[in-house]
Amino acid sequence: MLLLRAAGFGFLWLVSLSSAGGADAPASAAGGAPVVQPVLRSPYPPVSVPLIVVPGNPPLPPAGTPPPPVTIARPPVLTQCDATGCWDSNGMRLNRIGADLASPRGPCNVQGNIASCPP
Repeated sequence: MLLLRAAGFGFLWLVSLSSAGGADAPASAAGGAPVVQPVLRSPYPPVSVPLIVVPGNPPLPPAGTPPPPVTIARPPVLTQCDATGCWDSNGMRLNRIGADLASPRGPCNVQGNIASCPP
């Protein structure tokens, strides 16, 4: 006897409840266990799509290549000061103009011992 059982996702299961174990029964049904076979419920047959190869793809870099290191520009630090100005850690002279300091490229913003001068 064949029994159709609905199971979701668009499948039906054919269950054979043959307990006789005759010549036409499968080997797994000989002990009385039901044989389950999925049946696809679709109005169209399955379609095979060929693999599409696109020519001209650039080669990928090797996976083991690390990215270049990131360099962060650090502002110069004031190292020595006198009455007329200061020297910074880059070896540049910052002249004192009133209470402020100025580099050859323009006025500097001083916060503590760090001088931010125009590039």
